[in-house]
Amino acid sequence: MFTKRKETKNPRLHTLNIPMLLVSSIVLAFLVYVTYVSLTNFTEMQDVTERYITAQQDASSMLAASDYLTAQTLIFAVNTDKSLVEKYFHEAFKSKRRERSVESMERLFPNNRAFAKLKSALAHSNELMQREFHAMRLIIEARKYPIDSFPQELRDFNLTPEELALQPVEQQRLAQQLVFGSDYQMYKDWIRDDISECLSLLQEETKEQMLKTPALMRNLIRYQYILIIVLVIVMLVFIASTSLLVIKPLKQGADSMRKQQTMPEVGVYELQSFAKTYNDLFLQNQDLKSKLAYKAEHDALTGLLNRGAFERMRLQNEKRKTALILVDVDKFKEINDTHGHDVGDKVLQKVARFLLQSFRAEDHVFRLGGDEFAIIMVYADSSMRDIVEQKMLQCNEQLSTPKDGLPVATLSVGVAFSDRKDPSGDIFKDADLALYSVKRRGRNGIAFYSDAPTQE
Repeated sequence: MFTKRKETKNPRLHTLNIPMLLVSSIVLAFLVYVTYVSLTNFTEMQDVTERYITAQQDASSMLAASDYLTAQTLIFAVNTDKSLVEKYFHEAFKSKRRERSVESMERLFPNNRAFAKLKSALAHSNELMQREFHAMRLIIEARKYPIDSFPQELRDFNLTPEELALQPVEQQRLAQQLVFGSDYQMYKDWIRDDISECLSLLQEETKEQMLKTPALMRNLIRYQYILIIVLVIVMLVFIASTSLLVIKPLKQGADSMRKQQTMPEVGVYELQSFAKTYNDLFLQNQDLKSKLAYKAEHDALTGLLNRGAFERMRLQNEKRKTALILVDVDKFKEINDTHGHDVGDKVLQKVARFLLQSFRAEDHVFRLGGDEFAIIMVYADSSMRDIVEQKMLQCNEQLSTPKDGLPVATLSVGVAFSDRKDPSGDIFKDADLALYSVKRRGRNGIAFYSDAPTQE
């Protein structure tokens, strides 16, 4: 008999939990705040680094574009290939890497000294372009190229009468002097100096910004360590108090249950009871699902796989080496009419048993409905024709000489292999054609799909 005793509450757990929860909440709030500030500072430092890398790429892109224009001009002045002019103007007025570099840096550092230097480099590069236009125009004149085939900027550039009066060789020489001379090189030096100063200023300013962050980050990380330690201590105290004031009473309650004594009604025990009930229901549900799944794919009378399982396995095995065997019980309606449906059911069960015994464990035997059966032999091809024929003839011999009091039965069998020659349709259709040829010959036999199955 259970003896009921009055439930008592432990005030120590309630008294201890309130300050621990309060301290935990305060520490956690500070930890979240410090973490937020740390992440903010880290993000700012990351942004500074990314802006520096992007600005550095912009400066490098400016120099690369300027050097590209120079290279096309110098080569054109030597070998006068018109395609070089097209490349030059594509870079200068379509790709526009120089202008885009300046625009990108202006978005990052609009009022920055480094931006001013990059802008100065663009100005010098634009001034240099006029000298390059001049040289190109002289080459065009020297080579007598149709001016209409060149960009408008070159068509608008006018040579002096003295330059027009020069001989072609002299015009080409003058063009080369314009781009190979010291004045041209002076502009290139200005551009490189501007870009070099731009990179130096970027590095200097980025370094100044990044030096401000580490000291603050170190302090924040130190605060995080302290808060985490405090939080861990609070959690350890909470775990210890819970173990002492909760787990121990639960063990005492379990002992009380084993001794058939009453125990306090506490939440944890109720959860354990709920878990046990749930597990019982879960196992019952799993067992029911297994039974339903079995019934969904098996024939209730014979225990064989049913038509639904047959269709599924046909699709699974359609690209593998298989043999499909269709089986009909001959004159099964007469057996039912003469001996009754109970005897007919026993004949079907006997056929199912013989088919299962005749084939391998990895093969699949199905009852498609009524007196129709099917076998899918896996990893089988036409080289197994004699084996299949022997198995089915053996089944027919056993069914036609019954020793169990059941009536005589025979089978009509149609077989098609996946490696058959000249298939007329899918393997089921071809096996059915073979089965039809057996029935047309008078039943009680086996036929294989061949090149002309209707001739059997």
